Amino acid sequence: MAARSQVQVAKDEFVDDADGINAIVDVNGNTNTEDSGPPEFATDEADDNTPNVGISEEEFAGINTDDSRDERTRATLDPPQGDWLKTDKFDFSYEFKTDDRMPGDIKPNGRTILKFAGNPDARTVDGIEHAPRFFINISPDFRSSERDPKKPDLTHQLWLRAKDLFMSVTQRKHKDIAELCKFLQVEEYIVRAAKSQSGDNLYVVGLKNKETLRGRKIT
Repeated sequence: MAARSQVQVAKDEFVDDADGINAIVDVNGNTNTEDSGPPEFATDEADDNTPNVGISEEEFAGINTDDSRDERTRATLDPPQGDWLKTDKFDFSYEFKTDDRMPGDIKPNGRTILKFAGNPDARTVDGIEHAPRFFINISPDFRSSERDPKKPDLTHQLWLRAKDLFMSVTQRKHKDIAELCKFLQVEEYIVRAAKSQSGDNLYVVGLKNKETLRGRKIT
């Protein structure tokens, strides 16, 4: 069975039940199986978007792009690591890893992955504006790090960072996972990102209260 993904979470998806266990309350996962009729087929009438399968590469002989424009675009592909301020609402979805189940998981479906995605406030470095899209995956279900089995993997580490962030901002513990998810969607905070080993991408390694900046410039 494929892992289930839910783009929009039901508001009661992760509220506590009477026993204090986070449980599904009501999610309608029905799919539409109604026959939609035969597919539409293309006609012989071509338009400007029709691929020309038989075209020769000679069609583009003597044509090139503006190198200076390409280099300006290339520079935006390498956003700096460090702290990024999140002020806009992030998207939220979740997934159950049905092929990854362990005793103690909050759901019997498999490991729960809570997913947040969005763009932080833009930063300008060396005259280039950067606004990368971040994907933050956290899980309340513990799994060991492949590099150090004594430590949690990054997905569970970020769950712990999220709990710490909520406590730092609100001065109290979140009442359930639903409240923590809503907080991570709408609250303003710092997302810390680091370069991947290849240096080609950024990945999220921490979440911090924006008040910790205390006037310090985002770096």
